[in-house]
Amino acid sequence: MSDQNPLRDRILSPTVNGGAILRTVIRLAVACLVVGALLAILRLNPIRMWQQLYEWMQTGLIDLFGTGLEGLSLVGTLIATGAVIVLPIWLIGKLLSLRKR
Repeated sequence: MSDQNPLRDRILSPTVNGGAILRTVIRLAVACLVVGALLAILRLNPIRMWQQLYEWMQTGLIDLFGTGLEGLSLVGTLIATGAVIVLPIWLIGKLLSLRKR
């Protein structure tokens, strides 16, 4: 890099972070173009997808915790149901690892 134009050298230098900043910007623009074209072909609207995801998460949280004690009861039930599978597997793994010592 020369001291006269450090910004220009950083933008065009092939050694900054594995490649030139300008080259990275061009690659990102091409990738965005390809993904945008695919979404347009599939008639998918990414903004609407984010909105639907937000609405789904909001509805799920309201359903889970908005009912007060019923929501907490559901969480406890889910933990207990998972523990029926997880704890025996964990215990067997612990016993086998102690046996190897």
